[in-house]
Amino acid sequence: MDFEPIWLKHVKDPKIKTILITGCGGGFDFTHSLLLIPTIIKLQKHFVIISNSFTEIHLMPDYPIVYQSKTEKDCIARLITPKETDFRGYFPEIHFANYLVQKYGPDHGNIIYGIEANSGDHSSNIEFYSDIITKHSIDMIITIDGGSDSLMRGDEHGIATVYEDWLSLITISDLM
Repeated sequence: MDFEPIWLKHVKDPKIKTILITGCGGGFDFTHSLLLIPTIIKLQKHFVIISNSFTEIHLMPDYPIVYQSKTEKDCIARLITPKETDFRGYFPEIHFANYLVQKYGPDHGNIIYGIEANSGDHSSNIEFYSDIITKHSIDMIITIDGGSDSLMRGDEHGIATVYEDWLSLITISDLM
């Protein structure tokens, strides 16, 4: 009996060199993919993460802008680079960027982008993701959801996870 997950079989394919990992929705979803990272690195593959962040990415001038929507003013994506920081707020992308450098050195070859969840629409997502797929020669896309929606009661302020999840899924589906 074969218990190897299907995603791992696909990742092991020698034709797969670079994997795009993105959260299904926003916020913390991309962090649920972090358990895949050691396996991806062990297999000598590279990854690019796009985090649909709840951090106010558009207000982070220390990180270079890599994308700006022509129609949505606040829809920008930034390259998240390691930084010495005492930032203790919600910014899991910077903590992960710092961890990668500590664990694998400065030349580990993996990339993290942050774009604000709900800042863009379908067309801006398609444009941004297409640019990233081309720029990094993406061979495979993994979209992962943390499943925290199942823990919600429905009285959360500003709940928008259904839209965020739909936008992530339809974007990836349309790119395939």
